[in-house]
Amino acid sequence: MNTNQNDGENKQFGKEEQKRLEQERRRQKQKKARAEAERRWREHEEKLRLIEDEKLRHEEEKKRIEEEIKLLEVKEKRHTEEKVFKLFEQLLFVALRKILSVVGEVYIKPFRRFTQYPKFSAAVIFSLLVTVFFFKTIFLGQTYLSPDAQAAAAISKPLDEFLGETGKMPLWSPYIFCGMPSLASLMYASFIYMPGIVLLPISRLFSLPAMLSPALHYILAAMGVFVFLRRKGASFWPAILGGFAFMFTPYLITMQVFGHGSQMMASAYLPWVLWAVDRLLEKFSWRNLGLAGLMLGFQLQRGHVKTAYYSLMLVGLYVLYYAILRREGKRFLQVLGSFAGVLVLAGTLAAVLYLPLQDYLPYSTRGAPSVLQTQIDAKDTGIEFEYATQWSFSPREMMTFLVPSFYGFGDETYWGDMPFTNYPNYMGILVLILAIIAIFYRRNPATDFESSLFLVEISDGSKRSVPARQGGN
Repeated sequence: MNTNQNDGENKQFGKEEQKRLEQERRRQKQKKARAEAERRWREHEEKLRLIEDEKLRHEEEKKRIEEEIKLLEVKEKRHTEEKVFKLFEQLLFVALRKILSVVGEVYIKPFRRFTQYPKFSAAVIFSLLVTVFFFKTIFLGQTYLSPDAQAAAAISKPLDEFLGETGKMPLWSPYIFCGMPSLASLMYASFIYMPGIVLLPISRLFSLPAMLSPALHYILAAMGVFVFLRRKGASFWPAILGGFAFMFTPYLITMQVFGHGSQMMASAYLPWVLWAVDRLLEKFSWRNLGLAGLMLGFQLQRGHVKTAYYSLMLVGLYVLYYAILRREGKRFLQVLGSFAGVLVLAGTLAAVLYLPLQDYLPYSTRGAPSVLQTQIDAKDTGIEFEYATQWSFSPREMMTFLVPSFYGFGDETYWGDMPFTNYPNYMGILVLILAIIAIFYRRNPATDFESSLFLVEISDGSKRSVPARQGGN
């Protein structure tokens, strides 16, 4: 009986062991299945990651190729522009050779026909020089990027749009502070300047480049010096050199580059004003009186008050020098009376611009104290003398006549007496040498006046620059 019981227990134990082993096998099988599933899932994820990485690589490669294409397009455009520029230079060179070939007797009497038509020849030469120098800004659509130029464009654009849409002159600009006058503050005066009345509609009608008007004023400046020097007895080529030197004076070029176009255009009239006034002083006639008034009136209309003020000072001293040089009482009064007539005519031409400016003056920072001042002096009429003379010319800056970068070359590199500046007062070493030669070896009333005026300006600038430097310290 005990043996049967043991056999039964052994059988039961064997069944349970077999069942346990079967369960263990199933667990192992399930474990292997899970491990295989996890492995396959990891492989699937790895494949997806690889596919995603490959996709990213393809996108990066696509971007890189697109950037290379853009770079190639820019290079190709630049190369095309350079080819056009070189082609233009070659054509210009051929044109100059043709002009020289037309002259005749090149080796015996060169450029003789140029002197037969001096004004026309001078205009052609100056036009070609300006075209070459400003070729990219005139014909290739490039422009000068400077804060002053961008600010002026941003201010005038909505006013231009208003003028184009309504046909009315915008007298108020709501885009600065809480609004301010546009015409009275000289912010926007498109149709006040008479030559601009002709140039502006033509430029807009034919979509002419914006640099065309400044380029014409550079030619105007050179021609003004040319006719003035010819009037003073200079021969053709020295007069050409004088016009070239004035037109390409670095200071005059930087006016346009740094966004002071109105200053450059007003400066272009200075030699014409001197030429017209000199004609009037030599011989009074209503024609000469009107011509001098017209030239000075155009300069005033251009709207750069500082340049017009300096020009009036220069021309006024020239008139006084001329009148005193004559030493004739009756003639003295006639000279002063003629110049007074010029001032009246010029003031009448520019009154539409300067009368609103005079009305606005008491409300501007240059004509009234700031509303933020806690203590206001009865004599306070705006910007203080020290601030107004901070940019007065210091005699020490004459070193830039010889070495333009002596005080740095603008912005952070500048360490001179002015608060800051972007360009030196450099005129060209050759021009300076020729001027010195003229003063010491070609003495005449004209050179005596110019040298005396230079000494007066230097001494005046020295006096005005001293308090500015002390105030800065």
